[in-house]
Amino acid sequence: MSKTDLLCLNRVIKPQIPLEEFLKFTAGLGIQYVEVRNDFTNKGVLDGLSDADLQTAFKKTGVKTLTINALYPFEDVKMLKENIEKLKNLIAEAKRINCPQIVLCPLNDANDKRSTAQRADELVTALNAYGPLFAEAKMIGLVEPLGFAICSLRTKKTALEGIARCNYPESYQLLHDTFHHYLSGETESRPPSSTFQAFWRARPRQRSPTTTGSW
Repeated sequence: MSKTDLLCLNRVIKPQIPLEEFLKFTAGLGIQYVEVRNDFTNKGVLDGLSDADLQTAFKKTGVKTLTINALYPFEDVKMLKENIEKLKNLIAEAKRINCPQIVLCPLNDANDKRSTAQRADELVTALNAYGPLFAEAKMIGLVEPLGFAICSLRTKKTALEGIARCNYPESYQLLHDTFHHYLSGETESRPPSSTFQAFWRARPRQRSPTTTGSW
């Protein structure tokens, strides 16, 4: 196994170049996997490319898509009906490129007035609503806690509790982002769970010109 076999390159690293060029760039680094996104292009997740062009681009480079980032804010029930339609569209795009996983990001809003209990209940409601879609598509929803103080879902423990309570736990896994783990202040990297499965997104520690050891 080479040092790059387990690496996946997030498209956010070079959002200015077309998808086809990004796949070539990834392959040139010896990396086999990419994460594509729906948040920085007016051409959609796949740049508006045809099925034929997508097939050619992926076949030529040998790169595979591991995740699509992201359905947001996935657990806000006020947007549940809209989010179900968004998820259907993301699943359809994922199938075009044989992508097995879609990232689910929680609400990150200082004006969110829901109580802790309300947030926990709405998390389960949302997971129950999306579960049949993931099950039918034979795909996985990656629940990503965001460590920001204003985020509605900050810790892996809370995310795992929601997954355990929903009716479709087999359709979900945890996305452990090392940056958000650091921000959340959660001390356990792997919270106890008999069904714990996680997809890890590691970010290298960087030196800030003003703050030693910052992320």
